[in-house]
Amino acid sequence: MDNKQRFKLYYQKTVESARLARQLSEQLDLIRQYSLKFDHDNVTACNQQAAIVSDAIAQLHQERKALAVQLGCTQLRYAAELVHRVGGPTGEKLKAASDALHDAIAACQDKAERHTQLMVQQQHIVQQATESLRIQVHA
Repeated sequence: MDNKQRFKLYYQKTVESARLARQLSEQLDLIRQYSLKFDHDNVTACNQQAAIVSDAIAQLHQERKALAVQLGCTQLRYAAELVHRVGGPTGEKLKAASDALHDAIAACQDKAERHTQLMVQQQHIVQQATESLRIQVHA
């Protein structure tokens, strides 16, 4: 495979990663909705789907990283390095795809943090309710 083919494959994997990240974002929205309703079955189903999508994103990340190394990238921020090295309209197209991926991943991270906060709040509410229902027996 020559560098032109590697670059094209890198771009395709970036676009696919962004698509999957948007899909993950939608799953996280559903998880939040079901969590607010205490719908454990649907939360579990969505969590399983989110894990599958997340694994696919991680796999694509490793594949993009390997392609970047094959293309001569040496920096941790290999997407930016590729954009800089390619330049012109092709570089701009890659930058747009990389930015879309970054934005989608950032949205997922934000949603995951908010979901964690919701779970902590729900746990606190259940704990308070349990404590308020505790019967004290004095013998």
